[in-house]
Amino acid sequence: TVNADDATTTKRILDFQFEQQVNGAAGRKLYELFRQAPLSDVKVYADAVGVTEWSVAKWVWGLEVFARRAAEAGRVSSDAAESWLKNLGDKDRAGTFFASMTGFAVRGTRV
Repeated sequence: TVNADDATTTKRILDFQFEQQVNGAAGRKLYELFRQAPLSDVKVYADAVGVTEWSVAKWVWGLEVFARRAAEAGRVSSDAAESWLKNLGDKDRAGTFFASMTGFAVRGTRV
């Protein structure tokens, strides 16, 4: 999640970022794959990471790069991408920037 004022541009950029992953949906299948494997005691763990600094978020998640790549790919206009980035920088300077990501881990015991 990214707390930006332009929800449409945010969705387009984040969707573009997701689509650039080799298999961005792999995590959704992990539990099913573990349950189908010869494993017992299958458990799922989730952890959310919240970031309140734009400099950290753009470095860790590459949001600045992906915003510009989304513009190059025609998913958003260059003006929209730059406005989005400016908005996030403005939020950071105001002390209101927020972004988060939830990660999942699945474990099981080999039967």
